[in-house]
This record gives sequence, C-alpha cells and structure tokens, in this order.
Amino acid sequence: MNLSVAAIVPVFNRPRAVVEGLEGVLAQSLPPARLVVVDDGSTDETAARVEEWLLAKRPPFEAKLIRQPNAGAAAARNRGVVEAHGCDVYAFLDSDDVWPADYLRRMSDAFASHPDAVAGCADRVNHDFATGAVDPHSYKHYADGKCNATTLMFLEGPPGTSGVAIRASAFHQAGGFDPAWPTGQDYDLMLRVSLLGRWLYVPGTPITSRNHLEVVTGSGEPPLSLKYADRAFRRVQMLHRFIFECGGRDAVPEKVWRRRLSGLWFKAGRKLAAMDRPEDARDCFRRAIDLKPWHLLARWRLLNTRGS
Repeated sequence: MNLSVAAIVPVFNRPRAVVEGLEGVLAQSLPPARLVVVDDGSTDETAARVEEWLLAKRPPFEAKLIRQPNAGAAAARNRGVVEAHGCDVYAFLDSDDVWPADYLRRMSDAFASHPDAVAGCADRVNHDFATGAVDPHSYKHYADGKCNATTLMFLEGPPGTSGVAIRASAFHQAGGFDPAWPTGQDYDLMLRVSLLGRWLYVPGTPITSRNHLEVVTGSGEPPLSLKYADRAFRRVQMLHRFIFECGGRDAVPEKVWRRRLSGLWFKAGRKLAAMDRPEDARDCFRRAIDLKPWHLLARWRLLNTRGS
C-alpha cells in the first residue's frame, strides 16, 4: 500500500533553481499527493516563475503556490505542512535541490513497510558550483545498528533536508520546525524527531544537492547558513539546548555529548573572537571548560581574550 506523500518546497529568490526542482517532482514515478510551494517573500520573479510553471505543466496532482511575507525557512516549511494536511508523510525539498525519479516511491514504500519508522533518509551528492567539487554522502551506516540515529546526527550533522522524509504524526509530535533558529532548523527538528522512534535508511539513487548555484545562474540566494557569520555559535546553542532541554541527554552517551559540545563551544569562541565579540567569545570558552575541565586550549584562550 502506498502512503500519501506531500512534497513541500520553500523558496526565496531562486527563480531558475526552483523550477528545475519542480521538474524533478513532476517526473516522480509515484507522484506526490500534494505539492506545496511556499514563496517566502521573494523580491524577484520567483513566485511568477512558479505560477507560470504550474499553469504550463498542469501537474496531475494537487499543486499550489502559497505566498507569504518573509519569515524564514522554518516558518515557510511549517506553512507548507499546514497546506499539506491529510498526508501520511512530509518530504521537504530545498529549492536548489533535485530528487531522482523514484525518490517518493522509495520513501512511501519504506514507511509502509516499517510502520514504526518516524523518518527516513536517502543518500545525497553535493555539487558545489563555486569550486566544482562533487561530494557523495552515504547514510548506509544509519542501518547497521551500531549507533542510534540521534547519536549519529549529533556527531556528524544532519542528513540533507531534501533527502529526509518525516511521518506526519512524528512531525506534529515533535512540534515542527522552530522559527527561533534562522539557520539549522532542519538539524534541530531531525534531532527531536529521532527521539520518537525508528529512523530508516532508504537506499537507491542519491538526491542531488546543488550548492552555490547562483554562480552559474547569475541569480538566486546563496546557501542559508552562509548568511550568518556566527553560524558556529548558533549551531552549538541549538545542540546545547537539545541535550539539556529537549531530551537528548537520555539518547546520546554522556562522554559523546560532553566532548562534542565542548569542542563546538571552543570553535564558536574562536570564531567570535575573530569577529571582535570578546565577551561572547569568553562565554563560549567558559562553557567549553565547564563541559571539559581539562580543555587547556580553552583555558588559554579565556585568559588571553580580553573584553572591550
């Protein structure tokens, strides 16, 4: 039995890229039950291009464009979920990525075969158009049972958003994307969802993640994370909250989260010191030491980072 899957595509100022991604949705061997594109306050022709595409292609499934004032990726994805009510699974496609033709079929089959699963991820290949690098990412180790998905994600970062589908009931139980995080909100949600049940690895053709596509298209937004120079600080704040406020402490071994958080607080402190934010940097070094008292480099940096 095929489960109904909603394809949810948030977009901001990526007129060419999003249309190429939508062509990939249209080419799916198992069409989505619903396609929801949420234009998050684009200031260029993005919304018009999506409307033109919808009129020209007339997809053989429910498809709509929602426009909203700019509120960030988390709010846009949450709005897409509201519009995709009634579907069993939510599949999120970033506007600069492309799914292989069998992606939704594989996800639907995987969830149908594993009713205890809360989420699933597929492999991806990153194409960096700024450097020409092609970087494959496999998540096969999510299936080997040696380490739980929460610990894997906490250590390695999240699977790419465009290669992750989440069961609707788990999404709502977890509370959806948190708009408090302007970047990294996908990581935050995946960690919280991973606490709720089984996480699947869904093998097959990787999804294509296209980074710095604006280099070749001449328009469009750079990756969201690159908008924030203090992204290392934001990430460790999110991970710290996950461990101490969201239940992560019960799922990730203590020595793992202590080592990881201490290292990330130290990294964030160095970045903030370089950005001439000495007080924030000193606070990061203190947190690194609290988690790992023998962190000698953090102690040295704390002593040598002077406040203004």
